Amino acid sequence: MHNILETATLLAIIGTLVSLAGFLIWNTLIRIEKKVDQHCAVQQKCREELPEKFVKREELKEHKGEFREWQEGRDEIWEAINYHSHDSSGRVVR
Repeated sequence: MHNILETATLLAIIGTLVSLAGFLIWNTLIRIEKKVDQHCAVQQKCREELPEKFVKREELKEHKGEFREWQEGRDEIWEAINYHSHDSSGRVVR
């Protein structure tokens, strides 16, 4: 009888701990789901706003000549902006 009581107590304790762990895991999953939903909403809003912020390809093709005129004489800075790297401290290296 004594052995059965110990076993029942042990099973009750294990059951309580497993229930607590399950609750904590479930709570964590719910919080992660909320964060993912928030991230998706922000990403969708960003995607909707992007076309307004950037030049479309058709517009770029229309104004390519104007861009070339603007770019003339600025080739050195253009290359410095587009073709550079950074050293370990974050300084620009050409």
